[in-house]
Amino acid sequence: MISDGWGATQTMTKNLGREITHVIHKHKKPYKKVLTRHYSYTKTDRITSEIGIKNDVFKKKGKREFYYTVSKMPSNPPPSKKRGRPLGSKNKSKKKKKSVKNKRRGMQRLFKVFYKGQRGYMKVDPYRMTIKFSKNMDPKIVVTLKELFGLFFRKTIQNNVAEGSNSVIQSLLKFCGPKTESSVEKKIRAFVIIRNEHELLYQIQLERNIRGDFIIKDLISPELARLMNRGCTLELK
Repeated sequence: MISDGWGATQTMTKNLGREITHVIHKHKKPYKKVLTRHYSYTKTDRITSEIGIKNDVFKKKGKREFYYTVSKMPSNPPPSKKRGRPLGSKNKSKKKKKSVKNKRRGMQRLFKVFYKGQRGYMKVDPYRMTIKFSKNMDPKIVVTLKELFGLFFRKTIQNNVAEGSNSVIQSLLKFCGPKTESSVEKKIRAFVIIRNEHELLYQIQLERNIRGDFIIKDLISPELARLMNRGCTLELK
């Protein structure tokens, strides 16, 4: 599962009660850091493997660095303490709390594995589809990184992979109203800049081919079926 760093999504994947890998890539700085959490379960415990990597570790061949931690917590934690002030707490001596200076703020909590985790190395070859680790590496870390390598080899890990193509499609088509050949032709937009010879504007035609996987998968309808193998012609007047 790939998502942004929303707390609700993290809580959901953590409490599913089944084995899952969660890849977190925030839309805020630092953009190059990616956090991966793998949750596995025993009869009584939940094992969390956190791995901190850069978003381009699987793109090119070379030796890559990563950070990791493995923690174990009971899958059914004990009930929380009773709310409210404990009895006798007002009579205790009041001590001044020490001020903490130069404390990191912001996303240190999410990316703390980069500061407090163990350092590991892997040899990545995306062209031969091979990834190697040291012999004493934790098996859960190896399995998780191999799973990511199979998904992202020769690619950069990012959130919302289809975000760029969706923006292009949205700029060309408005997904509302009747989906007919004439309505799609009218909603296609384009910019043409012509200098000095304005009379050419009456002779220009733009040909747009409306085809692709997004129509096959998401927009199959009798009206759009005719557009699959035809180009839409738009006249600028």
